[in-house]
Amino acid sequence: MLKLLKDLHPLIFTLLIGALFSRIANSMSLPFLAIYLSKRTDLSPLMIGIVIGAAPLASTVTGILGGYLSDKFGRKLVMLLSIYLWGGVFVGYAIAKDPVVFLLLSILNGICKAFFEPVSQALMGDLTDSEKRPKVFSLRYAVINMGVAIGPLLGVFIGLSSSGIGFIITGMFYLIYSLILHFQFNKYRVLLPVKKVETVHSIKQSFLLMKEDKVLMYFILGACITQIAFAQFAPLSHHMSTTFEKGVVYFGWMMTTNALVVVVAQIPLSSMFERFSTITGVYVGNALYGLGGLGFAFSDSLLEMILSMVIFTLGEVLCFPSGTILIDKLAPSHLRGSYYGAMNFTELGRFIGPTIGMFFYSTWGISWLFSFIFIILILSNLIYFLGNKIWRKPSRPVSIANKGISVS
Repeated sequence: MLKLLKDLHPLIFTLLIGALFSRIANSMSLPFLAIYLSKRTDLSPLMIGIVIGAAPLASTVTGILGGYLSDKFGRKLVMLLSIYLWGGVFVGYAIAKDPVVFLLLSILNGICKAFFEPVSQALMGDLTDSEKRPKVFSLRYAVINMGVAIGPLLGVFIGLSSSGIGFIITGMFYLIYSLILHFQFNKYRVLLPVKKVETVHSIKQSFLLMKEDKVLMYFILGACITQIAFAQFAPLSHHMSTTFEKGVVYFGWMMTTNALVVVVAQIPLSSMFERFSTITGVYVGNALYGLGGLGFAFSDSLLEMILSMVIFTLGEVLCFPSGTILIDKLAPSHLRGSYYGAMNFTELGRFIGPTIGMFFYSTWGISWLFSFIFIILILSNLIYFLGNKIWRKPSRPVSIANKGISVS
């Protein structure tokens, strides 16, 4: 690991450190946005859900645009514009009072994430040798979760979890991160990739990417379903708060458990699964997601809930990096940004998940909810299997990845 860190391009190192500290700041505020909105506005619980859900929905709609723009104009421009704006969005959360403004800020939050996250991953792929990319992506995911583990506890301990100060601090972190990245880009003159003949030439062609590359379509659909399963923390938090006397505090412990397990297990588990195919990580991860969900459904003590969260999180550790690596292996170098941009369609699962989850929970209870989640995870594995089967066919038709894109 020390050798890997030593060999990293300085920009990748900056992105990793920035991901850690920005996630610490982010996790002091966003996880508690619902509480903040309930105190700051007179919005109903349903409308609060819509405001919060607007971010992943906006990310889904605009995600492929960020990848397209980065392929056409370069990573630098897209990343810097989005992260500067992102810092302003969090400051906006702190000073806004009008519900419509909060909705707009949530939409901008989703757009900034859709532009910055996949483009930064694409840049890391650009600057890393192919054999080192799996470890770099796993390391990125680990530092993100280290920040997520620290942020909520820090926010609670210093009383920022439901105040505007937390959002101001988050905004300041992002703005500082923006300035450091700006300096690094200028220092190393990284302008990769700039517009090329082979690069996609229109947004319409970016959507054609999904239509023409069937393997990408299957992988995105499978990942979207997995995201639906992952995005059940809203009904789970409600279940905890109504089942246990200190349910809100216990839920905070569970979220910290989630992040700590990722930090502890990410490197050894990814190393363990290096001997298997990447798709195996997805299959096993989805299975662990399902088992952890069933544990949530039928647990009646805090210890059982914590153990279920550990199982659930091990699934997360395997699924997310493996899904990223699959897309990276599938993507040709000149379209990597567009492929990562297409991954933002999986954010639709984060919008659908809480909606379906709250419906199932309020109508039939927690047991039916996670039984349903178990079933759709089986469906996700089946979709991944079909996509991988097409990918591995010796007679697979030449895709746009090899022949380029043309739209009549």
